[in-house]
Amino acid sequence: MTDIEIINKILKSKKPSDILSGEWKDTYKHYSRMVHPDMCNHPDASTAMAKLNEYKDLINNGRQSTDETGDFRVFEKKIVYKVTDKNRALIRKSFENFKLLKLNTDKASVGFHRYLPESMRLSKNELIINFKDRAVPLTGEKLPQHHVNWVFSRMFEILMWFRKIGYSHMGMNPTTVFVVPETHGVIITSFYHMTHLDHKAETISAKYKMWYPTTLFTKKIATQDIDLELAKKIALYLLGDRSAAGTKLKRDKDVNQEILNFLLTKHECELDDYEKYREIIKKNFKRKFYPLDL
Repeated sequence: MTDIEIINKILKSKKPSDILSGEWKDTYKHYSRMVHPDMCNHPDASTAMAKLNEYKDLINNGRQSTDETGDFRVFEKKIVYKVTDKNRALIRKSFENFKLLKLNTDKASVGFHRYLPESMRLSKNELIINFKDRAVPLTGEKLPQHHVNWVFSRMFEILMWFRKIGYSHMGMNPTTVFVVPETHGVIITSFYHMTHLDHKAETISAKYKMWYPTTLFTKKIATQDIDLELAKKIALYLLGDRSAAGTKLKRDKDVNQEILNFLLTKHECELDDYEKYREIIKKNFKRKFYPLDL
């Protein structure tokens, strides 16, 4: 490839693996020699070199994110948490709950394992969460309505499974849900507050306290509707309302008002509720795969 072809390839890329994959260090060295401003007089050489170096840094160090256990690093196919005395108990709980979910190996449950990480490995100082495919956190994202539709649908599906096996996740929020852009998949990455249904809810996500149904704070019981109401809040957040109250979206012409009304209406996470949501989607949107550019 010529230097111009390499520059164009880098500038058109969306993620590190578009440019650097496999034995990426050799590719990086070759490309950097070709597009370095000291060696290439193309006007976009500096921009391409900067992007190439950014990809190198992301491969080596990941992208920093934060949840209730503290900072963690996000790579294309894994997450890495540093385990400390402060977060050890919560990370251990999430890890043990993940193993409990993976023990559900009946035919119906195995199909839902695609909503879980491929694997987790916990050591004294580190938790590594591995994905089969590239996954991206929802934190800070705003998505078009047609993408929010399928993200919410996937969350609804996994919550129906949680209900079937007798659990409430109790901590659904943008830091716990990752999307798989290439396949329109969703992965739940942490299980800090997972509780048996109809048992006492011991903990919740403090940062997202205002997202929980008010009945939780009076009854203090893990019920099947809590997860669905939290998933709705994520959908409202993705549509552009960071408060997840949804009120401001009533004036947004890009937001489908019938879906918004569903998100703002209380439901019990029953199969009928899911089917009603799917009917609204079918009525308002064509069946089509929309590429997600993340």
